[in-house]
Amino acid sequence: MKLERTLQYLYLRFVRIRREPEEMARGLAAGVFVGLTPLIGFHMLLALALALGVRGNKFMALLSCWVGNPVTWSFFFLLEYRIGRWILGPGPGGVQELSLNPEKLLQASWSIFYPTMLGSILLGLVAAVAVYFASVPLIRAAQRQFRMRRRRRPS
Repeated sequence: MKLERTLQYLYLRFVRIRREPEEMARGLAAGVFVGLTPLIGFHMLLALALALGVRGNKFMALLSCWVGNPVTWSFFFLLEYRIGRWILGPGPGGVQELSLNPEKLLQASWSIFYPTMLGSILLGLVAAVAVYFASVPLIRAAQRQFRMRRRRRPS
């Protein structure tokens, strides 16, 4: 019961936002883009900064950056690593080179991080564009439906 009430509250907060659907969609896209990066610990800060840069809704950016969370990280990072390796081609490095030697560990970490970051940028751009174009009409429809319900309500 409490979860249902919380979800209803969040929905009402969402549809009552008096912002242009494009601004809200830019915020959503910014958050999704950042949420797909391997920059764990900086997602919310980067989502806010990117939302400011693209003049998107900051609340929506913060909300949507949670697409990257402890449940989804392993799936996304593996996919992003493979995309990055596909772009860069096979090369030295990778998971099989991990060692306890600090120098080798740092070198191996970079050989994993670089392809993952490259793959996350590509995947993030595709996801952000898809989220933007899919969410504009959905946000517009939700706002329109809320306004119609509000007008029908007896005073």
